[in-house]
Amino acid sequence: MTDRLTGKRIFLTGAAQGIGLAIAEACLAEAASLFLVDVDRPLLAETVKRLNAGPHIGHAVADISDGAAIARAVDAARDSIGPINALINNAGINVFRAPLESTDDDWERCFNVNLKGAWNCCRAVLPGLIEQGGGVILNITSTHSFTIIPHTFPYPLAKHALLGLTRSLALEYAAQGVRVNALAPGYVETQKNVD
Repeated sequence: MTDRLTGKRIFLTGAAQGIGLAIAEACLAEAASLFLVDVDRPLLAETVKRLNAGPHIGHAVADISDGAAIARAVDAARDSIGPINALINNAGINVFRAPLESTDDDWERCFNVNLKGAWNCCRAVLPGLIEQGGGVILNITSTHSFTIIPHTFPYPLAKHALLGLTRSLALEYAAQGVRVNALAPGYVETQKNVD
């Protein structure tokens, strides 16, 4: 364990499993304080128990596609671990359909989580980051942000848009000390990879 992230208070979505859990473990090992958000209440409770990080960890059950719920979670995070100075937008959902077989529900589920949810989190933390004179937002995108492959519609559209959101916010807020970046992992086998 090192202390490279001492003083970092990170709001992490999709934290209960897969990439989010691995990020949480890595950040705690580097002495960060974390506020974990996930929509799966039992799995999140199990994850918090597993991480056993005492005062360095807080958590809330919230659907990131619900802006009001995320605003409440950010308030709870401030009360739990202090003012947020980093956001990791990790929550995401795979929705793979043939284009003409894709329903309105498929489209909405995909964009509500993969794009709107990330924006809800950015919008909720940005005022605090600006007030503090800076901070970090990391959006977990995907290799689908750069490449379209067959049989994955509409997921790559949402991930392309998330990359666009990342670039736009990076340009808008760089002068205020807010760094906005993206990390684009390839396929990762997690507990709930299949829609």
